[in-house]
Parts: sequence; structure tokens; C-alpha cells
Amino acid sequence: MTIAVVGGFWSGAARIERRAARFHISPPPGLKIPLRPHAASIAPDGEVVAYVAEAAGGESALWIRPIGLSDADAWRVEAAKVL
Repeated sequence: MTIAVVGGFWSGAARIERRAARFHISPPPGLKIPLRPHAASIAPDGEVVAYVAEAAGGESALWIRPIGLSDADAWRVEAAKVL
């Protein structure tokens, strides 16, 4: 761990700005977000959230939404197969 810190210091690595954000995710009409680990994830840059939404019949789909926009701006990833 010490080597990584020293290496980062000497390489001139940029400081990462961390900020807190609070937002609400509502699934599209007729769908629900399952209560299980990893049902939602935030992109490393903090700009986009991806989540799984399920229909009543159990079919799941991956949805993506920019955090600064409303739930209506989410789009379905058509080629994704959710396990």
C-alpha cells in the first residue's frame, strides 16, 4: 500500500474530486426494480445509473439513465441479457 501511494505521488496523478449525490430511481410503468444485490449501479464517472427492471412475468431488462435527468429519460438496452 505504501508503494502505491508513493508511486501515485511521484507520477503526478490527478486528484479525484468526490461529491455526494442523492437521487431517486423509478422504474418505467408496469415494471419494478428487484430487491437484490447489484440491481443498480452508478458509472465510475458518476453521470449515469444502470438498473435492472422486471415485468410481472419475470422478464428482466437493463435500463440506463443519466443522473441529472428524469426517469422519463431512461432508455432500455435492447441487446442486454440479464441473468
